[in-house]
Amino acid sequence: MKKLTGVSLFIFFCVVTAILTAGLVFYQNNKGSNLNTGLANQNKVKDITNLVSSGITTLDSIEVSKHNSISDCWIIVNNKVYDISNYASSHPGGTRNIADSCGKESTRSYDTKGGAGNSHSPSANTLLSKYYLGNLNQKISQNTLNQNVKNAKSSSGTNNSNTTVNNNSSNNTVAGITPPSGNIVLNTVEVSKHNTNADCWMIINNKIYNLSDYASAHPGGVQNITNFCGKEATQAFDTKGGRGNTHSSFANSLLAQYYIGDLNQTTSQNTLNQTIQNTQLNPPPINNRGNDDEGD
Repeated sequence: MKKLTGVSLFIFFCVVTAILTAGLVFYQNNKGSNLNTGLANQNKVKDITNLVSSGITTLDSIEVSKHNSISDCWIIVNNKVYDISNYASSHPGGTRNIADSCGKESTRSYDTKGGAGNSHSPSANTLLSKYYLGNLNQKISQNTLNQNVKNAKSSSGTNNSNTTVNNNSSNNTVAGITPPSGNIVLNTVEVSKHNTNADCWMIINNKIYNLSDYASAHPGGVQNITNFCGKEATQAFDTKGGRGNTHSSFANSLLAQYYIGDLNQTTSQNTLNQTIQNTQLNPPPINNRGNDDEGD
């Protein structure tokens, strides 16, 4: 009888131990699962919190319309959004032409220069790209948008003495947009600044030449050069001042040595300085070589 009781107690003990062990294992597994789930949920909450804190902006026409003043001016051009607030005051066509477009779809106005029918130059398009914020209807984080706005506002749109633009000039290919700071547009306005015998540029067949060092050696006399410094001189060159004669091949090859760029070309100040220096390395021709074009 005692032996049976001992066996029964042993079996009972084993069953209880097994139950307790199984319960402990289940508890540990369930605890680990809950912990992983809790961490995953925390990460999701963190991601959502970061997303909310950064914010999302849709660059649609409604958002653009909020920026409709000259000091906070966004425009839409060809389904792209630009912040031109920092550029408006230096617009060659006047601030008014910018103010009328702030907060609006401005593709037609930009493509026709406010209805004038002229298109902007490649250099103007390049400048406009500096003020790009994003594509129309693009969803963008507030942090990224803020950085894009900061970049746009740091872009220089200020005219300097080398980039003054005259909108009355038919040869001005950047009316409406000035070139980036540090660049020069070789247009009629820029050429007109070099109008003395010591600093003489002229336009011949849509090319610009620096004849400063050549004028004193001109076979036809200095005055025939000086009269066209800073001016369009194609007809004068092609007709030798109106006499109907053409220049010789020697004269044309000589002229090429003083070439500094094409009319309306945009170039960096450093490149232009180097080109001008190269023209000054060309010694004026010996007078008897210029006799082929006596009276040029």
